[in-house]
Amino acid sequence: MGFPGPFHGADTDNCGTGRIHAPGLVLCEAEHVTEYVYRQPRTTEELRQLVDAAETEAFCRYGCDGDTHWTPEAVREWWRDRGRRRQAGGRRHSNDGQWPWAPG
Repeated sequence: MGFPGPFHGADTDNCGTGRIHAPGLVLCEAEHVTEYVYRQPRTTEELRQLVDAAETEAFCRYGCDGDTHWTPEAVREWWRDRGRRRQAGGRRHSNDGQWPWAPG
């Protein structure tokens, strides 16, 4: 459930490195215990943060070939369904650094 664009994460180890290095770009998906890029970098600094997150991810599961997979129709469909994704995301994602499996 990444954001359309070149950068993505899939089947990451979710040690929290993405949120540590790129908190404005990476979310943690609680159901599958993985990280994903929810916003593409817009500045050189954000790009550096995302590269740092990718370099520290143990399984090397960040990529920068997303544009080869996103067709114009797939992007339109993603935007058309964004409300449903946002609702599902509110239940399954941690954006505050608090892992859902962490003790209270």
